[in-house]
Amino acid sequence: MKIILSCALSLLATTSALALTQQTDQEQRLKEIEAQLESNTRSAEEMKQIVPLREQELAGLRARLIESADSLKEAETSATRIEGRLEDLETEALLVQQDLDTRQREISDILAALQSLERSKPPALAVSPDDAAQAARAAMTLSGTVPDLQIKVDELQSVIDRNALLQREMREERATLLQSYDELDARSKILEDQFQQKEQEFQEVNATLARLEQENNRLAREATTIRELLLRLNERDAAEEALPVPRLRPSTETPAISGESLARRPDLTIYNQLPRQFSAARGKLPLPVSGRLTRRFGSQSDGEALEGLRIETRGGAIVTAPFNGKVAFAESLGRLGNVFILDVGENYHVVMMGIASLEVSAGEQITAGEPIGYMSDANEREELHFEIRRNREPLDPAKWFTGNLTG
Repeated sequence: MKIILSCALSLLATTSALALTQQTDQEQRLKEIEAQLESNTRSAEEMKQIVPLREQELAGLRARLIESADSLKEAETSATRIEGRLEDLETEALLVQQDLDTRQREISDILAALQSLERSKPPALAVSPDDAAQAARAAMTLSGTVPDLQIKVDELQSVIDRNALLQREMREERATLLQSYDELDARSKILEDQFQQKEQEFQEVNATLARLEQENNRLAREATTIRELLLRLNERDAAEEALPVPRLRPSTETPAISGESLARRPDLTIYNQLPRQFSAARGKLPLPVSGRLTRRFGSQSDGEALEGLRIETRGGAIVTAPFNGKVAFAESLGRLGNVFILDVGENYHVVMMGIASLEVSAGEQITAGEPIGYMSDANEREELHFEIRRNREPLDPAKWFTGNLTG
């Protein structure tokens, strides 16, 4: 009996010792978890302090994007104007060349007739008095053309001078156009670099926040398991209070950046003067792309009234946001191709189709003037479809843009 009691006491002591050791190990692990959570909390607080600086950096980047996009649109407009001027000059040069050819033929005919008269000898009066009279009349007629010949020569010289001037102007315009193309390429490269920088900024922020949230969730789950085990071992009500487990769930949402607070260059007043509410922006919106109007709201298209308008653009033209808002949709949609929908508040939505390359994603908060994508560069001319809807009902976009649309 004593042996059995001794064995039982020994087994009880061993079990208690093991339980105590296990409890001590778990308590130590819980302290380590709490220390890690506390460290993560400090990291989160530090990140909160960095967020305003990051917002300023992103705001500055947005401002540079807007400036670059606006500069690119101006360069595209200038290149289009130069191309039109070149077409006019080439047409005028063709007409001048035709006039030049006609006048040269006229003068050649007159000179040939004069040379023929000079070579021919007058007939003898006794042999052929009629021929002599006819020769005299011909000579008098040609002699009267000499003053006219001088006038035609002067006119020909004027046409030659005009042709030379046109050729010089076309050479200068072509040189200017080539320079514009070089500037477009350079500005497009700058804009592309800024796009990449913006994307990298967002990826870094999102990756850091996601990593912190994942780590905190894992630690919180492990801490919960350990705490439950300690509660079963101790059977004390105060165990949870003695071993608090903070739960941190930092938000992964990128804070919205209001376009109203961005510091822009003074010359971009069209963006700075936009009202806060879209309903008050009637007649004040900037065009989203450089081009000319080709189809108006309500015009017939495939037997149906057009619910927006069409703008002809240069190939590869940049497209920008006409107002501040949140990207509601930005992806390909069947035969419609890429569809961009911007929620600008008050149940208003801006819809654009025909953009070949979208540079924004759904959920992003973007600012008026910020680039959203590019038109296709497969052709010299492309077409952007633009709509404004309220409660899904289409409105005439032409009434919302500043100035008069040409086309």
